[in-house]
Amino acid sequence: MLSGRLCLYSRAYKTSALLPSYKSVYNLENLYPNSSYHYGGISQEFSDSPVTKFSGHIPVDKVIVKYSRASGPGGQHVNKTSSKAEVRFHVLSAEWIPVDLRPKIMEKYRKRISGSGELIVNSDQSRYQMQNVKLCLEKIRDIIQDVERPRDPKKEELKDELLNMDKIHAAQKKRLQRKRMHGYTKSMRNKSNYD
Repeated sequence: MLSGRLCLYSRAYKTSALLPSYKSVYNLENLYPNSSYHYGGISQEFSDSPVTKFSGHIPVDKVIVKYSRASGPGGQHVNKTSSKAEVRFHVLSAEWIPVDLRPKIMEKYRKRISGSGELIVNSDQSRYQMQNVKLCLEKIRDIIQDVERPRDPKKEELKDELLNMDKIHAAQKKRLQRKRMHGYTKSMRNKSNYD
């Protein structure tokens, strides 16, 4: 009886090795099908030459992913699962980001950067861990693409014009003058009622 069970287990083990393993819809390979990262220990190899343009690909093996309990609504599910995802990486040593963009990220997103120089992005929008990881990676991609985008000179000119102190002082003087005139008009109306 025992040898029959062992035989069944060994047959099941052999057949399960031939069948493909189950992968969730939220598996990183399904979320990022064009990615060259695989769970089998093979990671994307980077060349020694520096990256000149961000490709849009974030290597999952180069970032640190942590999970924790999410806050907010969700009932008992929130208390039982660690679905909140936090993705962090050291900005200055990230070789997959172009060298000229790294200081720009440090400057523009300094509120999201820790004391050790790590950019921290978290998400708890979904109740699924891998969906939250996907949202975090999209946020990182948006941050890098935002810094990579060239500045619009028209917006810079408009900003300088809005912050022109001479125009601000002139507008304040006009406002105070209108206020005085309105006050004078009101006082004249009150005096005429008492005469």
